[in-house]
Amino acid sequence: MLKVLDVLSLPVFKDFRLVTDNSGLYNEISDAKLYEDATESTIPEIYRKGVFIILSPSILLERPDNPNGIIMALIERQPSAICIKEVVFSSLRQELVDRANALHVPIFFFADVFLDEILYAVKNSLTPYEINTLNVNRLARILLENITESQIEYLAREINPLFYNNVICGFCIPKDQENLPNAAAALFEEYLHNSTPGQKAGKYAYSVLKWPRGISFIYTTGARQTNMRERLMEKISQSGIEPTQVSIGVSNPYHELRFMKKAFNEALYAAIDALLLQKQTRDYDQIGLIGFLAPFRNDEWTDTFYYNFLNPLDQYDKTNDSNLMQTLLAFVRNGGNIAKTAEATFQHSNTIRYRMDKIKTILGLQEAPDAEIQLYLFVRLHEMKKLLI
Repeated sequence: MLKVLDVLSLPVFKDFRLVTDNSGLYNEISDAKLYEDATESTIPEIYRKGVFIILSPSILLERPDNPNGIIMALIERQPSAICIKEVVFSSLRQELVDRANALHVPIFFFADVFLDEILYAVKNSLTPYEINTLNVNRLARILLENITESQIEYLAREINPLFYNNVICGFCIPKDQENLPNAAAALFEEYLHNSTPGQKAGKYAYSVLKWPRGISFIYTTGARQTNMRERLMEKISQSGIEPTQVSIGVSNPYHELRFMKKAFNEALYAAIDALLLQKQTRDYDQIGLIGFLAPFRNDEWTDTFYYNFLNPLDQYDKTNDSNLMQTLLAFVRNGGNIAKTAEATFQHSNTIRYRMDKIKTILGLQEAPDAEIQLYLFVRLHEMKKLLI
């Protein structure tokens, strides 16, 4: 685990001045945050033990009545360290120094360094997988919890403090479905190998996150550009990920960060559609039924429909040592074309016809006018459930 002492060797820290004792220099750093928009009352909710805090001068300048109160509140949270710019003041009250020493919280003063440089120096020193875990957990809260729009924006900027309001997402799913977790990890390693050490503040900001089943790209920009999709695809192509190894989904662009949840899901659903249709890239507005089915994949009624198909086929295959399920999957993937399914499964066309008739008999679909539609829906649900939680 990264310690405060470790980051002091980075060039950005060369002129930092320690104003407390050195008892906290071996504190472990769990994360790094720029403190710029909280109050004493909200600090306990936001900042936890182990966070490396860079204190924005604007906070203290806006609170001339009680700047020391803010610093004391931060000390009480036992962060790994606190950095304060000398533009505010160059010394601390003794009571603050004593309390920081008692809780082993090192406090540094610095002058001619940008806050963003410190933030990224620390974050980029943490192992990529530690940072990834933190950010995946934050995005998971956005995706899965019933939170307010302001909380979504807050968590989004926890992922990347430089995020702008205009956002578009991409998702890459490995085509190697037999070894999906390892394939996703390999994609992330490829990205890390090809990514630059840091990111300067500019007209855009982006983050890349590894998931068990793929890699997500979140791209934001400060202007309502018409080429956001182009810029996102640029970032994906620069990541070192081989395009032939993945299916890529792209969301619609949104002009408020609070729509990140929608953008992420759109990209994920589009990637699944691309994978199932064996396409290189799919935009969300190009997909059809997947966009309707995916949000309801775990609905009670959807599950009833799904398992009414899965259980009988599963049971038949186990009892008879057959592979009707694989035949059905291949049949739907090949657009219901008997000849293509036979070619894909190395079977005779008559064998495919016999197996499809058997499947319909087992499921009671012999006379159903919409049998093909029901089978299509089932297969799409089955494949989505493999890729989605």
